[in-house]
Amino acid sequence: MADRRDEVFRETIAELIRELKTLEAEATGDVRATLEAAEVEIVRRMAAGPSEWDATRLSRLRTEIAEILRDAGAELGAAQAEHLDSGFQAGTEIVDRPVERAIGVRLDGLLNSPDKRQLLAMKSFMTDRMQGITADTVVGINGQLGLVLAGVNTPSQAIAAIAPQIEGGRARALTVVRTELGRAFSTANQQRQVQASKVLPGLRKQWRRSGKIHSRLTHDLADGQIRKPEEPFMVGGIPIMFPRDPKAPAKHTINCGCVQLPYMARWEMSQPGQQPISREEMAGSEGKRRIADVRASQVDRWAKTLLDQRRTGQAKPTGSWQGVAQIEPDVRAALERRGVPLASAEVAISDRALLHAARPSKANRHQAVPDRDLQRIAEHLDQPMAIMFSQATGEPTLHYVFHVPGQTKLGHAVVGLRRERGDERPKIHNRVVTVGLADRAGLNDPARYDILKGKL
Repeated sequence: MADRRDEVFRETIAELIRELKTLEAEATGDVRATLEAAEVEIVRRMAAGPSEWDATRLSRLRTEIAEILRDAGAELGAAQAEHLDSGFQAGTEIVDRPVERAIGVRLDGLLNSPDKRQLLAMKSFMTDRMQGITADTVVGINGQLGLVLAGVNTPSQAIAAIAPQIEGGRARALTVVRTELGRAFSTANQQRQVQASKVLPGLRKQWRRSGKIHSRLTHDLADGQIRKPEEPFMVGGIPIMFPRDPKAPAKHTINCGCVQLPYMARWEMSQPGQQPISREEMAGSEGKRRIADVRASQVDRWAKTLLDQRRTGQAKPTGSWQGVAQIEPDVRAALERRGVPLASAEVAISDRALLHAARPSKANRHQAVPDRDLQRIAEHLDQPMAIMFSQATGEPTLHYVFHVPGQTKLGHAVVGLRRERGDERPKIHNRVVTVGLADRAGLNDPARYDILKGKL
């Protein structure tokens, strides 16, 4: 029976990520509400009184607007400092809570609290930035008031120009809040993982992409990287200790939405390595399509390395996996209609399965797919001739059929399916069981296979 701790660990992490998103929504909501209230009050003051403004009225308005925005900046600074405290605590919790629920170990009873000196610096920075943003907004509004005094604009035009000035400040404030809140979370998370690794030697950290449509290509490609807590991730060729690491270049930290999650090396996760990019994401973003192409190339290189080592007798399976395909929504729906709901859409292949498909005895029987096409397994599974379903062996399987250049037989990849189960079994990925060559006649047997998509 599978260990229930696996699923508890993952479920708790997912719960905490939802809490983090709620915290971000509250923090950004405070920015919008505070600056919206300031805008309403400024417009009210500007619209009150006579329609013509003289120098005395303009001077008074400048003073009043400066006071309104100064108070708004102070309010934002205080509120966001509290949110940073919550973000820092969440960074600790995302390590502590999953461990406590999964194995009953309370890390806060074994470890000191993370060092808060960096948090104090972040809070000071946040306060200064919020006040600086509102001060810059005052300057922009004063410029509009000056145009009225110079006779260039009317008072009504000045009032209409307030919204863009406030919106510019709001956009800057939201960027700062998202970045710094995430930085507080990641800083505490990093510290706690380093501390906890002394108690839990199998603890690792994993980079997870943000899921934004218009995200950084290098950050998406870093998705799934697993490192020891004290080791950096490699992001676009740059070592970065954690998302929004203050030591990393600003181009990698500002508005970054990636997260670092705890990962137990001895526990099996539902997404081995990289998190799949859905077809919906690829349809909405050229960048995501490029990432899918790059990942296919990564699988190609990984497979080539293994196959080259096999030819020289140096291949040693280590249990590594590569994501090679996603089961499309229409195929998943067809499986559900047949009573096979899936736990995951991802299809992965292990180094052991790849080398087994290329073993000499299989080649001697003319059943092995040539190495060049094994390397392209991700491409073949992404664009198969047909996808078929079988439950002939008792366990449900998908069968991907593809054309192999120069062969009269067809390529045939068997994918073992992981169905949703009760609490007694964790949800893990679908895996390629074997890849080989098969006769078309044998595959085109309705008694054995049910074609879900395409045709032979």
